Amino acid sequence: MGKNEYGELGDSSFTRRIYTVKVKGLPPIDFVSRGYKHSLAIDENKNVWTWGWNNYGQLGAELPLDYIHPQLVDSISNAVAVEGGHWHSLALLEDGRVMSWGHNFYGELGNGNREHSEKPGYVKNLRDIVKIASVGYFTLALDKYGYDWSWGDNNYGQLGDGTQKLKSTPIKIKK
Repeated sequence: MGKNEYGELGDSSFTRRIYTVKVKGLPPIDFVSRGYKHSLAIDENKNVWTWGWNNYGQLGAELPLDYIHPQLVDSISNAVAVEGGHWHSLALLEDGRVMSWGHNFYGELGNGNREHSEKPGYVKNLRDIVKIASVGYFTLALDKYGYDWSWGDNNYGQLGDGTQKLKSTPIKIKK
C-alpha cells in the first residue's frame, strides 16, 4: 500500500493503494527492503530483485527507467540481505562482502569515489559483514567481530567518527 508514484509497489501500475497488493512477477521471496521510492527483495535462490524509481540507477538496471514490476539484478546471485538508502541500494553477500549501486554524491556507495553507478560494485575494504543498515545518504555495517563500520554523508556527525566530513569508503567506528 502507498503512493506508488514510481511503481514502487510492484503491482504493474502507478495507482495509489490504501490496501496491500501482491507484487507481480516474483518467485518465492525470503527478504524484502525499501528505499525512498524503490523496493528490493531476495528470492529463495539468493537473487536480488528491484522495482520503482530509478533516477540514479538504484535498481541496478542498465536502462534509466522506472520499473513498475520487479527486475532481476543480474550481477548478484548470493545475497542474504538488501537495504535501500535514499537513492542507493546495497546487498550483503553470503561471503560477508557488500555490493552497492545508485546515487553516490555523498560517497554512500563506499567505493572510494562520488560517481553514481547503475552497476553493483563491491564496497571497498569491507569483509566479514553480518548486518547492514542504510537510511538517507549513509550506511552502517556490523562485522562478525562486533565492529561497526560507516560511510557516506556525515553532515551531522552521523558516521560516529567525531567529524562532519563525508566518507566515500567505510571507516571503523571506535568502540
